[in-house]
Amino acid sequence: MSQYTSFEKYLEAKYYNDIHRAITGLILKRGRNNSFYSYTVLDPSYFQVDDIHVKTVSFHSTDGNRIIFNAAVEADVILKGMGKRDYDADMNNPWYTVSFTGYLSDGLNMVTITGVDEYSADRFDKNTTLSKYLVPYLYAEDLEKEAEKFLEKYCRHALKEPMPIPLDELMFNMGLELYEAPLPDTIFGKTYFAEATVDVFNEDGEVVSQTIDPGTILLNPNIFFMRNIGSRNNTVVHECVHWDRHDKFFELQKLLNSDISSLSCEVIEHKSQKDSGIDGALQWMEWQANALTPRILLPASTTRQKLKDILLCLHIENPERSESDIMEEAIQELSEFFAVSKFAAKLRAIELGFTQAQGVWNYVNGKYLPSFSFKATALKKDESYIIDTRNACYEANFDESAKVALSNGDFLYVDSMYCINDPKYVSETEDGGCTLTAYARQHVDECCLKFKQKFKISSTHGDAFYTQCSLSRDIDSSLYCECNYIDDEDNQDVEKRAAELKKLKDEGIRIMEILRNLPMSFSGTLDAHMNRLEKEDGRKMTNLELSLRTGLSDRYIQDLRKEEKNVSFETVCAICIGLHLHPKFSNDLISKSRNDYPLTEEGYFDQFLIEHHYMETLDLCNDKLREMGYRTWGKEL
Repeated sequence: MSQYTSFEKYLEAKYYNDIHRAITGLILKRGRNNSFYSYTVLDPSYFQVDDIHVKTVSFHSTDGNRIIFNAAVEADVILKGMGKRDYDADMNNPWYTVSFTGYLSDGLNMVTITGVDEYSADRFDKNTTLSKYLVPYLYAEDLEKEAEKFLEKYCRHALKEPMPIPLDELMFNMGLELYEAPLPDTIFGKTYFAEATVDVFNEDGEVVSQTIDPGTILLNPNIFFMRNIGSRNNTVVHECVHWDRHDKFFELQKLLNSDISSLSCEVIEHKSQKDSGIDGALQWMEWQANALTPRILLPASTTRQKLKDILLCLHIENPERSESDIMEEAIQELSEFFAVSKFAAKLRAIELGFTQAQGVWNYVNGKYLPSFSFKATALKKDESYIIDTRNACYEANFDESAKVALSNGDFLYVDSMYCINDPKYVSETEDGGCTLTAYARQHVDECCLKFKQKFKISSTHGDAFYTQCSLSRDIDSSLYCECNYIDDEDNQDVEKRAAELKKLKDEGIRIMEILRNLPMSFSGTLDAHMNRLEKEDGRKMTNLELSLRTGLSDRYIQDLRKEEKNVSFETVCAICIGLHLHPKFSNDLISKSRNDYPLTEEGYFDQFLIEHHYMETLDLCNDKLREMGYRTWGKEL
């Protein structure tokens, strides 16, 4: 049971007389200059502090166990003196700032009042100010600096050259001991700040009772950080951070409740991120340990240097391998070198600017995805091409901005991404499923849609801040990640490309259907095309019309439609351009005329005109041929 509900209550109970004397001394010293005001007592000459109330306390940290704190104290001051009628009395309630210094170790010791003055708000200094629970402040922009300070203090050489953090050396320098212990399944680590008798595993794996000193860490050998999916090193360093940063928090709690002896790090699922009081302080401490641990295990400068070296070696040894395969192997090597999980190495690489690491070691929907690559500038913060099945289903059915793009068949859900439905990007697997093609995996920004990720609180899957420290082998981030379609230029370009490819695909199907139904003869094919074009254009493609377009006589064209004749290459090309035939139809008609493109520069230019200028007039094509010094087609018009 708590002895004191707050430090304010403790301070008022333990140091009431000292605070009372300090405030009384200041009031008596100032005399009539106290700035008291009363309608009743016009000329106060007597002052008495009747009672005091400690309202708030602000803390500042110094080296070691010493702390500086300022108490805002309200005083009940009785005023007496000449009044309107006679010798009257009244009461004022002024506030004062009482400054203290002391040492917080096995209690609050050597407490000294260093000053007292009229109340003024305590100035905030992010480098020294502590929260009301004596938790140091930590900001996202300072994480790298604070991690370096930790290593500078306890393992300096890890900042000079790449190396896995030597845990035995780290704990020795911190004065810590480590035991494996039969902790409950929800607790992955426990740090003791006071002497205690606990159960631990001995060298033979037997449970024995052990008296431990302050500075002992118990480790659950069965469940490391985030349910069986973390690493031992992460858990040990996590607890070391607690010892380094949160010892004053513990000492304060022990001061208020003498039964407290340790801090437990649990895998729990919060219903809210806005817990206040002691629960809020505990969440804040966990965030600090979670955020600093990977930066300690993988220091920025040495990790960046090591990953660059690994990538360089892999590129030299395997110049033909894809970027994604090389990055995948590099992250594997990085994780093995620093003795952390692959996911920890991947997240750290992304933080350090190696954005391509987002395409490797993605564990979604219960399996690892094939690695993929994209342009370095393709993704912004919290954006991803990956979307799990649950979110993919929601986006396709309920997100109004996404439904249009996802409901018309232009995209397939493949390898946990929405990819353009085209053989260039999607291929069939042996078991009848689909996967991204080799080309698509190296160009997902060209063929896949992006989604905005938002990590959310879930009564089933835990709190958002855990995502900042998921140093895991098989972490499935989708379980607590919400994905939303992004309506930006990149996605619009992908959608436009999908629509164009669908048109081309539909056109390809139409062309192949026409080709399959064409006669085998040249004359029959020419006649079929002219009849088809009449139906499609809504106007009759007569022999005279084709004659006007090609310079060939209408009688000659009539004969070509009725019977097989020897036709020159130039004549067939003129007919193809005159009919504006699709290149597939033109090449088919040239082949049926028993002609082919000459294997010369002129022949390649002829093919270029047939395939890329078939919608132009014969006059324009002949102009190009004359410019090149080649034979013209048909008759001069």
